[in-house]
Amino acid sequence: MLQPTFNRYKDSEENTSLTSTSTYLYASDPAGLFDENSLFQFVNAPENSETVIPCRPTDPRRVSMRFLRGNSEDITGRLGDFNYEYDPRRGLVITRVAEEFHTGIMVCVAKRYAAVAILLLLLLRCC
Repeated sequence: MLQPTFNRYKDSEENTSLTSTSTYLYASDPAGLFDENSLFQFVNAPENSETVIPCRPTDPRRVSMRFLRGNSEDITGRLGDFNYEYDPRRGLVITRVAEEFHTGIMVCVAKRYAAVAILLLLLLRCC
């Protein structure tokens, strides 16, 4: 049986009055490709705000990600065209929500070798 392995990612940020450090551990789990167990999530996406879609892989070095808008438009290679950025520690980030582009169904697809996992998200206009 394969056991999860852990990888560390460390960030440091200094400012004049304090220093903060955060550590993000990746658990390379052969049975799970996302760090969340749910297959469906609701995400509030307030107009003109930054919103994070929690599509985080368990091991970004071994898990490839694809992002679909609606139920079939693959935007993986064009994230910047739609105000998206991808950070495996945070997820898929909408840098500035525009209701016409960023509400409705979003699909995150994770793949590692022959294993595929899908996370279905419903982005809701909020506030």
